[in-house]
Amino acid sequence: MKPIRTIAASVAGLALLAGCEQATSEGLAPSTAATTVRVVHASRDAGAARLQVDNGALTGVLNFRDTAVVTIPGGARRLRLYAAADTARAVLDATVTLVPESRNTIVVAGYVDSLAFAPRSPRPAAGNRLRLITVQDGGVVFPGTAAARGGVRVIHAAANINVVDGTPQVATNAQVLAWLFPASSGTRGSPAFGGAALALGAVSEYAPIDTAGIGPFRLEVTSNSTTAPVSRVLFNLPTPGNRQMWTAVVL
Repeated sequence: MKPIRTIAASVAGLALLAGCEQATSEGLAPSTAATTVRVVHASRDAGAARLQVDNGALTGVLNFRDTAVVTIPGGARRLRLYAAADTARAVLDATVTLVPESRNTIVVAGYVDSLAFAPRSPRPAAGNRLRLITVQDGGVVFPGTAAARGGVRVIHAAANINVVDGTPQVATNAQVLAWLFPASSGTRGSPAFGGAALALGAVSEYAPIDTAGIGPFRLEVTSNSTTAPVSRVLFNLPTPGNRQMWTAVVL
């Protein structure tokens, strides 16, 4: 599984992902009900890492902001994350359940709960600890929006977004707001996705993009405590008739 660089920008960063390309399995038995999984390394704290699915072969090294795609059997799968320099002990061991023949995004996010397997002080808040955020891609239809050309959702994976005097505040969980608007307007309007603040690990609903012919869109993310953007990305809509679904990962 070869890492693919994602698009990232600004203080926290945004990885804007479209679709989910096909890939080969990694040391696992072939299955007619295979699922496609896109793995996004969004843990700045975890550093270079390698992923293992069940007892299959380890992936190549994934660095922070890398994305890789693999096809594996559906059902309950055990995923273990190892530091690239130490594959004897997993820093994360979790089980995810994947719908057969589906397409999924799995994001590695949060702070490692120990440093070199010794107690960390201060200990990360429960909501900030290393975890897998698993979401199924696509499968959304917006009723009554015949002109819709796609949709955008946001995953908050930036545990490091709360920094004071250069020190990450691992014991607190910073929420974010997302703003989606035509770049030509220059104004944000109201926060997207119902105006709800997203905690670390939260996944928004898809917001439809159904205004044709107005050029590129801008997606901005702010901390819940400030209106200044911590990350922004500009993207063009797909061609008319292509209802592309986009996933933006705050990392």
